[in-house]
Amino acid sequence: GVTEEQLQFLPLDVSSFASVRRFVELFHETNLVPHTLVLNAGVMLRSRSLSVDGLDMTMASNHFGHFLLVQLLLPALREAELNGQQPRVVVVGSNMCYLHDRFDFGDVVVAKTDAEKHEYLKRPYTLFRTYGQSKLANIYFTTELARRLRKTGSNIPANAIHPGEVMTEVMRDMHPLILKLYAIFSFLMGLFLKSARQGSFCTVHVATSSRLATAED
Repeated sequence: GVTEEQLQFLPLDVSSFASVRRFVELFHETNLVPHTLVLNAGVMLRSRSLSVDGLDMTMASNHFGHFLLVQLLLPALREAELNGQQPRVVVVGSNMCYLHDRFDFGDVVVAKTDAEKHEYLKRPYTLFRTYGQSKLANIYFTTELARRLRKTGSNIPANAIHPGEVMTEVMRDMHPLILKLYAIFSFLMGLFLKSARQGSFCTVHVATSSRLATAED
């Protein structure tokens, strides 16, 4: 098991590039060796909003922050591999990526001025469409990351997983009426949906299985 003394917590807001960069600085200061990088943060927002960097908040939280985090930690992961370790990257995706057959780059804009922010926030917005687009970006990223790692001769595996339909707080920003109905029928939903613990099984398996320790497995 894991003891309390083995746990270290560092602040990280993946929707903020500055926070991601600061996290990596703090991580390096711990002198820890990165073994497994699990990209699991995610939001489902009922209305459009912008990150501190001027990006769509869903895309910033679910994709761009993760993308930057991997880029900044990749040298440490490669160094760990060269030192005989078997680091890996696990991206927690969603089958909602299949809602789309292509990624809409029209939503990937950086709103800097007040006028640009106002104009962007007026665009039509659908929760599931935006969430699905962010999960599609996860799949594209994982596929390309795996390809580039192989091209450089690395055996670091990059895998994307779908945990299934899980009862978590990812929907906590939905309309209050939906949340009320969710609470009322949570017992019945528990018969069809996974608990958070059950939903973690796939992630933990891919993150720890010796059969998935390298890209060759």
